[in-house]
Amino acid sequence: MSQNYCNIFWRSLLIFPIIGLINLSDIPTTFAQSLPSPLETAVIDAVQQPGLPTPEVTKVTIEGLFGLATWVMGEAGGMVALINNGRNWEVTRLPGGVPDAEELSRLSGIPVEVCEELLSQHLGTK
Repeated sequence: MSQNYCNIFWRSLLIFPIIGLINLSDIPTTFAQSLPSPLETAVIDAVQQPGLPTPEVTKVTIEGLFGLATWVMGEAGGMVALINNGRNWEVTRLPGGVPDAEELSRLSGIPVEVCEELLSQHLGTK
């Protein structure tokens, strides 16, 4: 009889950790999907205005250390330029409408060639 308890004990030691992994495996995925990335947080911080809803980042396109992001806040929306300075993302708000590569470069400091590539990828014209 004591051998039976030993078998049950050893089986439970093998089964319970597996059950714990199965039950916990869904939590990080669900939790991670609800948190904005550091890049999205930088965009939100740059465009958020007091008393208005929190902006939502709808699209991000990255090319090396540069990028573009599109955001919406209720019925308003826009685009920002992104530059990674090695520690974080610097966000430059862009005026309304979609800039061409030369204007984007002038406003953000991103090289024109990179702006052409970013706009092409971000707008889906490539």
